[in-house]
Amino acid sequence: WEARAICPQIITVEAHFERYWEITQKFLNICKDYSPYVELFSLDEVFIDITSTQSLFKNKYEIIKLIKQRINNEIGEYITVSVGVSHNKLLAKLASGMNKPNGLFEINPQNLVEVYEKIKLTDFCGIGERIKLRLNKIGIFNLLDLRRTSLPFLILEFGNYEAHFLKNVSLGIDDSPIK
Repeated sequence: WEARAICPQIITVEAHFERYWEITQKFLNICKDYSPYVELFSLDEVFIDITSTQSLFKNKYEIIKLIKQRINNEIGEYITVSVGVSHNKLLAKLASGMNKPNGLFEINPQNLVEVYEKIKLTDFCGIGERIKLRLNKIGIFNLLDLRRTSLPFLILEFGNYEAHFLKNVSLGIDDSPIK
């Protein structure tokens, strides 16, 4: 309805969720050939832990190349795959958006501060406009500001759960397992 209000002549196209789910299943099955640890995050996103399987291949980049080739061959070349590589899900998700479309980006301890200098608060999954505005009101405008902010101060402003989440984001900490 918002799009129609802005552009009354818009032509809408019906969604085909059964087809989307079919493609997602193919995507999941390809990923599962490279690791038993695959977590569906959304219809078109997964987390894959290749720690235990990368020794079966030359390296992690070879696995990425093979997965991308298979998606291209088995699903279609119209599907692009942006890959984020890191030591946890939080940073892998961030990295996956750094070199779109069809790119690859790795965040590691050596480049974390450099990445944090370039990105916006809202580039992180879990930090939306409202949280950003609340952070701005207390003088936090970027990830390095957030990193320098004490946890007790964040707890006063956001409460215990959200403050710990924000502090962990600022430090690149995420210990959630692949499910």
